[in-house]
Amino acid sequence: MTAEPELAAAKKVANFSKGSTLLQILQPFARTPANIAEQGAMRTPGLGLVVQNLMRETPDPWKQQAIQQALGLGSMGAGYAAGSSLDPETARIVRRYMTNLGGQYSLPVGLGFAAGQAVQAGREPISMQTAANLYNALPLPSTAPLANWSKAATTGKPARGLLPNTLVELLSPSTEAAGNPLARPGRFRR
Repeated sequence: MTAEPELAAAKKVANFSKGSTLLQILQPFARTPANIAEQGAMRTPGLGLVVQNLMRETPDPWKQQAIQQALGLGSMGAGYAAGSSLDPETARIVRRYMTNLGGQYSLPVGLGFAAGQAVQAGREPISMQTAANLYNALPLPSTAPLANWSKAATTGKPARGLLPNTLVELLSPSTEAAGNPLARPGRFRR
């Protein structure tokens, strides 16, 4: 999915960070969320028909749309089956693989997976929590930096992986090695 988005809303998302160095740093892969949303919407059963026929200048032929919708339904079903049968710890790992490998079908897979996890937890398959789980399930590389910086700003602690560990240790030394992070036992292995 390296194409430029076709739909007006997706183009706005892709072009959002252009012209601002700070936004380009915070959102380095601006086309990725736009392409995932656009391609996923075209392949989500029902929604795909609306997007293809009302929002695109040149919709795909009906036969191709039917095949895309059928594959979208199948991938949504596979996501639901996996989400409803995996324990939460295993699901965290499998979810990433399923949505990353889903490619253009990552949105339907993520929808199914989030709904399956909700049902397994005893919640409604369509809810705000399911929407949040879907958002976290999609392979959007540009959302993590914003969430991590926001968390760091509100809690005063950098999120894990936001800064290199050595820098974190230098900025917040422990009391046992006050001021000298190199003196801590286990710092270097022989």
